[in-house]
Amino acid sequence: MVLGWSDSLLTGVDSVDNQHKELIERAIKLEKAVADKDKAVVAETMAFLQYYVTQHFKDEEELMLKHNYPGYDAQKNAHDLFVKKLAEIKEGFESTGVTTALMAKLKVNVNSWLVGHINTMDKQLGKYMQEKGL
Repeated sequence: MVLGWSDSLLTGVDSVDNQHKELIERAIKLEKAVADKDKAVVAETMAFLQYYVTQHFKDEEELMLKHNYPGYDAQKNAHDLFVKKLAEIKEGFESTGVTTALMAKLKVNVNSWLVGHINTMDKQLGKYMQEKGL
């Protein structure tokens, strides 16, 4: 899968979509840094992603709670699992450096997860928000 932004990923919630664009841009940067074996950029980008993902999920969860979104618990669980997986990948990078295995983990656990999550759970949130006129 080639990672990139596409309007097909729009949820209809501007604040969420803008954060998704940033997440995808940084995931692309991370993938390139791993391919280039640029440890400094990998470390910097992974640290940014950990911070930004946490903030994005917090913002999304606050939005869901504010508007009584019925899928909150499932979203929260998915978010928590992703944060944990990202931390595991970062720990692996810190212990083994830039490896082929790191690239594979990023593709499956970051790139594919991110696009899959947006296309399913986040689009459901967007639909709910639109139906509520929010």
